[in-house]
Amino acid sequence: PGLAHLEGLAKLRVLNLGQCRIADGALAHIEPLASLETLALHGTTVTDAGTAHVARLPRICVVNLNGCAVTDACLEHFREASSLRILRMKDCKVTDECVEKTKKAVPGLAIFR
Repeated sequence: PGLAHLEGLAKLRVLNLGQCRIADGALAHIEPLASLETLALHGTTVTDAGTAHVARLPRICVVNLNGCAVTDACLEHFREASSLRILRMKDCKVTDECVEKTKKAVPGLAIFR
């Protein structure tokens, strides 16, 4: 149940979970998806805790968090995601200062708010 059935999809590159009922803990099941490049979580109840799992994905390039209950703490997780290029964060509670700090830490990252 939940996202556990995705763990065997090693070649999965795109996953759209937008508007789904996804909890932070369920995102632990996507960590084995080493090929995942694009993840949509817009309109979910994902918080800063869940984004820690996302940031560990080695090939993640695009993440949509529009409307999620994330804060500056989420951006701290993504500072280690060197492959990340696009982060969508409309209606998220992040500060300008933290956004700029994250952009400097991850060269080539665009954050859309």
